[in-house]
Amino acid sequence: MSALTSLVTPVIGDGGDNAYMGYVFGSYMSIDTPSTGGYSSLIVSTTGNLPRNLTTLTVTGTYTEIPDMAFARLENVTSITVGEGENITSFGAFSYYFTSVTQQSFAGTVSVGESAFRGTDLTSVDLSVANITDGAGLACFAELGSLAYIDLGSTLTAIPNAMFYNGAASEYSDEDGYSYSVRRSAVDQTITIPATVASIGSEAFSGVGVAELWEPASPEQQPDAYLHGTRNENFAIVFAEGCAVTEIRFSAFAFSGITSMAIPSTVTTLGQTAFETCIFLESVTFGTEEDGSALTRVDALAFENCTALASVTLWCGQVPAMALSSDATIFEGANEDVIVYVRAALVDAFRAAEGWSTLGENIRAAGTQTAGGNQ
Repeated sequence: MSALTSLVTPVIGDGGDNAYMGYVFGSYMSIDTPSTGGYSSLIVSTTGNLPRNLTTLTVTGTYTEIPDMAFARLENVTSITVGEGENITSFGAFSYYFTSVTQQSFAGTVSVGESAFRGTDLTSVDLSVANITDGAGLACFAELGSLAYIDLGSTLTAIPNAMFYNGAASEYSDEDGYSYSVRRSAVDQTITIPATVASIGSEAFSGVGVAELWEPASPEQQPDAYLHGTRNENFAIVFAEGCAVTEIRFSAFAFSGITSMAIPSTVTTLGQTAFETCIFLESVTFGTEEDGSALTRVDALAFENCTALASVTLWCGQVPAMALSSDATIFEGANEDVIVYVRAALVDAFRAAEGWSTLGENIRAAGTQTAGGNQ
């Protein structure tokens, strides 16, 4: 197999029950989905049988649905051609998982399975002409180290957990010998959340938009190492007009390169660590003075380590309850001078409430500042 660089085949796998290319090479795969829910795992045996020099794969048969695991772990394959240009309506779970493909078009009615393109070299995800009727699967575009462009289109009803999750890919030592985990993202644009979206999943945009983010590895063993980084200056996340999203789950925007955000008045829940370590984030506004804000719950650590955060404006009619608390607060490790602006009638209630009271006189009446907004 070491000499194989190009392959033309009429079917994917055996064309039957084992419709994945790994089977052809004697590597057996299965998907393990926890009974309690959560992320699935790809189980691979005899990985050494997979071709390491294969770069080009052509399937001549007609397919409109790409099976689960179809090309999974063909790690050096950069080009996969299926059929004669038929419109693919379904990309199965783990179908392109950790291949090196750089391009894939999405058009018409289409579904994208869990981890379908995770770990690939896609440079863009353009859903502008796709109708995502069945939604997108967990982590479907996670860990795309070369990703530079995202267009979410106008049909998504939910952004799944870890859709564009960008984790710490490498560990490096700086000139002083300190070790860091480093995140890098090439996305340098405004991403618009479609009006059709009702919820934003956990870690959906985690790590997106940072040019580099250096996090100390084992900070207790190297106390002089410090969190630092740079952002892509054109990066922002905004909500389309009329967006009625209600839930932002834990770590949805954590470690990202955003500097400000205006959250729709329809949001009721902000999850734990939703903005964790957004070190460039300066302002966040919930709702508007005219429309108010439906926010009723803010989980602990929502703004943890937001060291540049200057203001948070909440136009809600009541103090949002803090959930998932132990001894933590909503602003754990954030800028100590952050000002929280609320309706004048609620200032005293906020100053007395769990999770908010530590801010004391830094909770002030809205209208005495310039409210934050979408960048």
